[in-house]
This record gives sequence, structure tokens and C-alpha cells, in this order.
Amino acid sequence: MIDNVLKTAEFAEKGASTALDIITTITTQLEKWKQVRENTGSVIRLLYLEVSKNIELLSILTDSTDNHITCSSDDFMFFLKNFETSVIEMILCGKEETDVFNLLKKKGKIRDDNEILEKQTRKVQKYENVLQAMRFVYIKIDLLKKLSALNEKNNLVKNIRTYERLKNIELRLVLIKNIIGEIDSNTNIS
Repeated sequence: MIDNVLKTAEFAEKGASTALDIITTITTQLEKWKQVRENTGSVIRLLYLEVSKNIELLSILTDSTDNHITCSSDDFMFFLKNFETSVIEMILCGKEETDVFNLLKKKGKIRDDNEILEKQTRKVQKYENVLQAMRFVYIKIDLLKKLSALNEKNNLVKNIRTYERLKNIELRLVLIKNIIGEIDSNTNIS
């Protein structure tokens, strides 16, 4: 009987030790992620990678569809499912006092109208900093995701100029990429 009690106590001790190890591992991983989020250079690099991926995804869509894109096409739905804005959202929804937000507000200033492509052919909204271009991309993609869920016969979907909207998003993505590519923590990967 004493042997059974000792075995049970030993088993319970090992189980508690294993549970504690798992909790420690999870806590350590969460701390590391928190540090990455607070590390300005890491967040800027994540933003650069997210924007670069989205530009490539967008160019594949526009190249493969010959400018004939509808909100309900399979190609467009694939694009929307894979277009990521999580880093943009993290930055825009974070505190304005964060280093990343302030860095993008200061160093992300748009110095020259020529940084905006196709300036001569279109009237493009002037931006003071890259945060405003990020806001544009985030809002437009979110709206396109919601519109794509509507029935094709809905007037909102029928009359949308999808290709033009995607080109506007692409202009802002290229602008964001160019500006954040010049930030010190990004010069090695841009």
C-alpha cells in the first residue's frame, strides 16, 4: 500500500513538473513575441516583408487576368484570402507613443510628390507620411473583402471598378515599400 502511495506521489510530481515545463515554455514564447512586437527594427522588417509579399500577390493577380477582374472571380477570392494586413493593423491600432509609430511618422515622411507613381496621369491624394498610405491600404482591402461576400447581382458589386481599385492599392504599397526600405533597420533586406 505504501508503495502505491509513493508511486502515485512520484507520478503526480512528474506530471506537475511536466506541466510547469510546458507553462514555462509557453510563457517564454509569449515574452519573445512581445519583445519582437516592441522591437522597432523587427516590426519594420515584418512590415516590409508583408508589403513586399502583397505587391507580388497583386502583380500575379493583375498579370494573370488581363485587367478583367471581377469581385467574385476565383482569382480575386484567392487574392483576398492571401492578402495580409496583420502588421499594418498592429501598427495602426497600436499606441501612438510606440517607437514604431513615431518612427514611421517621422522618418516615413513623403518628401517628394514623385514618390507617388503615375502622379502625372492621376490625381492622387497627398500624404504627409507613410502611415496614411498604410491606412488607405488597410481600409480598401477590408472593404473589398466585405464587397466580395455580396451576391454578384448586387449593384455595389456590379458597378465596382475592381482593377482600378487594385491599381490604387498597388500604388500605395509601392510607396510604403520604398519609404520603409530606406529606414536603417531595413537597408539590409530592401
